[in-house]
Parts: sequence; C-alpha cells; structure tokens
Amino acid sequence: METQKSDTDNKLDDYEVIEQLGRRTVGTTFLVLHRTEKKKYVLKKIPLAKQTEKSKRTAYQEVISSASLSLFFEKVVL
Repeated sequence: METQKSDTDNKLDDYEVIEQLGRRTVGTTFLVLHRTEKKKYVLKKIPLAKQTEKSKRTAYQEVISSASLSLFFEKVVL
C-alpha cells in the first residue's frame, strides 16, 4: 500500500534546516533555507498533538501575529 504525503509534508520538503535556533516548552525554532528561492527563514515547529485546546488556540494566534508582523516589516524595510 502506497502512502501519500500531505500538502504540509510537501511544503516542508522545500526547506533545508540549517540550524536549530532555540527550544522552548511550546516548540522548537529552526533557521531554514528555501531550496528554490535560496532565502533564509525562521521556522517554528509546534507539536499540536500534545497540546491542550487552549494551547492550540494560543499557537494559532501566534502564527497569525507573526504573519502580520512579517508583512509589516516587509513594507517598512523595503
């Protein structure tokens, strides 16, 4: 039986981990390189399966906030 990769797995394959930047109780952050863009990004891996519903909501809010800040800094720096 053949297993299929999820969209998330396929997207993660686009990145190469350069180094681990930090590890906290919520998750681990990595410096990664996008293979085709040749740009560096910070990736935060949060194991949601082990989190409470409240922790999952907090993690989701953090993702939304980070994305908003990213867009803000792109506009300010550029």
